[in-house]
This record gives sequence, C-alpha cells and structure tokens, in this order.
Amino acid sequence: MVPRTGTRARVPKTLTTSNGGVSAATTPISLPSIFTVNSSFFILQSAMANSRKNYKLTVGPRQAGVRCEKHRSRRKSAYDLCATLINQMSGSPTASAIGEDRSEDPKLALIPAGWFSMGSEAGQENERPVHRVWVDAFYLAICQVTNAEYGRFLRATGSDAPPLWDDPNFNCPEQPVVAVSWFEAVKYCEWLSRQLNGRKYRLPTEAEWERAARGGFESRLFPWGDDPPESLPNYGERWKAGPEPVGRSMPNAFGLYDICQNVHEWCSDWYKPDYYVVSPERNPRGPDRGERRASRGGSWRHHVKVTRCAARSSIPPQFQYADYGFRVACDPPGAL
Repeated sequence: MVPRTGTRARVPKTLTTSNGGVSAATTPISLPSIFTVNSSFFILQSAMANSRKNYKLTVGPRQAGVRCEKHRSRRKSAYDLCATLINQMSGSPTASAIGEDRSEDPKLALIPAGWFSMGSEAGQENERPVHRVWVDAFYLAICQVTNAEYGRFLRATGSDAPPLWDDPNFNCPEQPVVAVSWFEAVKYCEWLSRQLNGRKYRLPTEAEWERAARGGFESRLFPWGDDPPESLPNYGERWKAGPEPVGRSMPNAFGLYDICQNVHEWCSDWYKPDYYVVSPERNPRGPDRGERRASRGGSWRHHVKVTRCAARSSIPPQFQYADYGFRVACDPPGAL
C-alpha cells in the first residue's frame, strides 16, 4: 500500500533504481521539490492550483523499471509531472533499466498483460474494425536501437554497415540507427540473444507495439492525449535533417521514449491491410505470409512527424529507408 505520509526530504542527490543501481539526480527546476520517501516510492506533494493531491513516482522494488502513475487524481498534469521527474531525476533514460546494470544491455520496460481496443475508427481503413485484443506481458526497449548499440553488432559479426552509416546527419552515436532492413533488424535481435543474460530478443508484434504506445490509455489518439503533434514543444524546430538522439523527449506512461516519433519501427508481422477482420483475440502475430512487413511509429522526414498510436505502415522487408529503425522486445523469464 502506498503511504500517505512519511519523512519529507528534498530531492536526493542520488536515485536508487529498481535493480539496486544508483544514478545521479538533479533537483527539478520549476517543479515542486518536496517528496515523501520510503524504500519503494517518491511521493510528489504538488502545490499546483493549491492542490494537496499526491502523485506517486514508482522507482522500485519491482522489476518494472521506473513507472509513474496518478494517485487520488485523474488529472493529466499528474502524468506530465511524473514523466518530467523521471527525466530530471535520472539525467537519462538509463534509470529505467531492469536486470543487471551493464551498458550493453537494452534498457527495458515491462508492458503488463491486458486487454485493449486495437485500431481506430478515426484513422485509415486498415485500422478497422476496432477490436478487443489480449496481449501477454512482455518487455520492450525504452529506446530505439542506437548507432552505438548497432555498431557493437557490426564489429562483432563483420556485417556490412547500413547506408548512411557515415552520413553526419545520421551517425551520432545516440541517434537511432536507420536504413536497416527488416532482415538486418532480425539478425541483430538474434545476435543480441546470444550475447546477453539469457533473454531471447525479437521484434515486437503490431499488437504489442500498439499496446505499449498507448501506455494503458485506450481512448487517447497519441501517447500524451488527443492534442495534435504540432502542440508539442518546439515541434516546428525539430527533426530538420534526421532523427533526434533517443531519450530526449518525455516518455509515455510505460516509460517508453520516442514511441510514435523519430523513425518508423519494424514489427515482426507480415502486413495485410484487412488483417483486423480475421485477427485472433489473443496475442495476434499477423498473417502467415505476405510481401510487406508491418511497421509502426512516426518519421522525422514526414510532414506530420508523429503518428497516432493506431496508425499502421509497411514496406517490403528488404528495403533500407533513412527513416526506418527498430526497438527490441523480449518475453519475461519462464514465458512459453
């Protein structure tokens, strides 16, 4: 049970993550800085609008990474505050790590099992019909695979670098790797599975990706709500010549960065525009065959650079586009 009262303290100089690691923390600027602290929670005592409502920022002890949720309030401001605090207290997305604190491990968020309404009546025809889907619990990387991460794969396997690897608009180590085909993304997942901690890494399914992007809020068009992408801070100045370094934007409610933006992300499914008509109710994995692979998320080079959570896209799996990347998924230990 979350305590309502406790020892008050200023924002700590260090943040203990769920795996026991310690990260540097900085005092948030222009945000309330008084917290109730115990071994499991930071409780923000918000002074917004003379409110005494509490908001909780979960930093452990469960293996779900850093997670924020509203306590005794349904106001959107609670999510905004918690998400900002995750950024400012940790200094980087790595505070959401689970498992061992090794720099080469993907930083993962646990996406809990559950039902959600997949698709949209307000979108394109390939997003219909809206249908109820159950997705088992899984882990998803909090960030898109970066050039630094993909470079380790290239050096270890001797694989050819993707196009644009040496282009200064695309080769910052913290930018997402781009121009990677679906086959190369799968090969990276297979290599990563052989290297790290016994997990089997893979691409997420379309259903998993959409559930993760929604962050537990079914009715919202975008991860943050229904306001258009143009309402995002500095929208008109972003993504001028390539994708942004990962983890610079506010995460969604599941702690995922850049979901629905930056680059299109490969999914594991074959793509079929009318698949939703025949999609199974539990853990759909797409058609058995096809000519195009599904992808999700927005693109830095599109006029509208952030997609709705339900928006679908696809290209042939051998294509290597400057706005296509990926993030990895894996099943919880012991999952079938």
